[in-house]
Amino acid sequence: MPRTITLHAPVGGGNLIDIFQLATNAFGTKAYSFDNISSVKSSGHPKQNKIQWDIDQIASDETFYNHLNTYLSEKVIEQVQFECEDGTKLTYSTVDTTKVFGYTIYFGALSGKRKVFVGCGTYSGETGGLQTGNKAFEKTTVQITGIPAPATYSLPTTIWNTDMIATTGAPTQLAKDSYGTFWFATAV
Repeated sequence: MPRTITLHAPVGGGNLIDIFQLATNAFGTKAYSFDNISSVKSSGHPKQNKIQWDIDQIASDETFYNHLNTYLSEKVIEQVQFECEDGTKLTYSTVDTTKVFGYTIYFGALSGKRKVFVGCGTYSGETGGLQTGNKAFEKTTVQITGIPAPATYSLPTTIWNTDMIATTGAPTQLAKDSYGTFWFATAV
């Protein structure tokens, strides 16, 4: 008898990444939304205290560049970690704390659920570089490096996109030093 194989991954993504200002202890006003996304690739995992997102997208208008002028740091971002033999972790970072933001990433839906990620980050790498081509949309490079949350932040229900998910069971807090979290929401 043939075995039944269950699909374990959605096809496609959510085509939405929201960027939020950080208030003293909460995610604040939405600063920007990426919604012309071709693909999102992550490296690392928040449990490993390292996560980076490469976003293939085509935003390249005045609104996007005004957003970059606010959040793109002039500093070269460097995060160095050293783990001592007793498990103590020492870290050094050149992240410009005035350029840190909160963000949510919406993934594809599978079996009525949508994976969502929430964390704090900063633009890094080649962000702001661009590519043009004949019969092609102008593409601007975007890379987000996840950083440990500088404080404990409350996550008001208003940060979640209710056209994408139901907010029941949504995380209500991002702990200080957390690199973020994945969770599964009921897809709308």
